[in-house]
Amino acid sequence: YHYFYVPLVVKNASKVICNSSTTAEEVSKNFNIPYKKLEVIKLGFNRSNILALGLKREPFMLVIARHVPHKNLPRVLKAFSIFKSLNKNLSDYKLKIAGSFDKRYTPYYKRICNELNLDNCCYWLDWISEKEKINLLNRCKALIVPSLWEGFGLPVLEALACGTTTLASNKGAMKEILGENGILFDPYNTYSIANAMYDAANNNDLENQFREFGPNRAAEYSWS
Repeated sequence: YHYFYVPLVVKNASKVICNSSTTAEEVSKNFNIPYKKLEVIKLGFNRSNILALGLKREPFMLVIARHVPHKNLPRVLKAFSIFKSLNKNLSDYKLKIAGSFDKRYTPYYKRICNELNLDNCCYWLDWISEKEKINLLNRCKALIVPSLWEGFGLPVLEALACGTTTLASNKGAMKEILGENGILFDPYNTYSIANAMYDAANNNDLENQFREFGPNRAAEYSWS
């Protein structure tokens, strides 16, 4: 499907709509499609619901991701274990992972969690409602988006709209959304992820920066 059908459709289309400039570059490079056929239309968010609520930030890191390999959850678990060992003051921190379970991968992820002795501080939330998601985004210390690749990365945009400190992979379109103020890490390096968590937990200036920068940056994205 991906090797034959999709390239055929893309080549025969009169216009190919991409949800980020990063995606457009990948389509052009991998399918040899001229840029004149590509149209970048970036995603938006529900401004009436996804916004800063002024809630107190709590000592937990949040991941919003389905349980599939490219979401990179095993490295996040290992990085969180490293993060917790960096300073005794981080002992209260929790990791909350919101995303649909997958019988192929979830048991493996939970086994890693157990082996790292994180069972008492790691919460597997499975699917959550929109209301729950907004509440978590407004209470977490930081959102972590560790994907090995995202064509856009909607949780990044939603976190910015909530004024939430956002730590994201430097692969894919996340850096495009975050711009110059983004806190980026190498998703293949657990120490890089752990150091980003440490910065978020210990740098109050970072929290203040995202509280102001986030909603302003998110305002540049609109469904209209």
